[in-house]
Amino acid sequence: MMGVKVLQAEVESDKDTAEKFLVAPTHLSNKLLQFFGDTLDLAAYDQCDWVKRLGEGVFLREMTLVTVLHLGKLPVYEGEKEGSDHWVSLVIDGKNHYFFYGDSLQGKGSLDIPLKLLEALTMWKSRYTFSHFSTGVLDTTAQDDNYSCGLYALNAIEHFVRPDIVKLVKPTHVACVRLQAMTKIITLIC
Repeated sequence: MMGVKVLQAEVESDKDTAEKFLVAPTHLSNKLLQFFGDTLDLAAYDQCDWVKRLGEGVFLREMTLVTVLHLGKLPVYEGEKEGSDHWVSLVIDGKNHYFFYGDSLQGKGSLDIPLKLLEALTMWKSRYTFSHFSTGVLDTTAQDDNYSCGLYALNAIEHFVRPDIVKLVKPTHVACVRLQAMTKIITLIC
């Protein structure tokens, strides 16, 4: 997801923000499930330097990691076989020991982090610390369509990183925010 790369560039360009936050690529969850899923693959984990660097930053240096994760295809309509791609947001607060999860299909006040993802996150954390991490709900706008989850997930982590600058998007403004996101992507590329 290009929007995560834009946020990463924005975070890295501000020294104060870069000292607090790490922006992880969207395929982080795939890697964590590969390493810490149904079977442990610690040899592969030990070969994956970028995931180890993220773990050190969050769990040893107490930084905060933000990312958007792809949950795969979820059925949208009754009887639908293929489903639609679904994106969610994740924040790991290493200082305060929290996994925050946001899902625009659930909206505010609901937490239903997939169990396998939570188990993989907990196993990853245990490579660095034995501290208990609680789970919490990341403020995320509830979507009212079947295709804006990626935008809402990105908006939730941008709001978490810069709450004074980025507000949670209202469903009535999602088209404008989509255009702003495209403008940022074009600016980053060009």
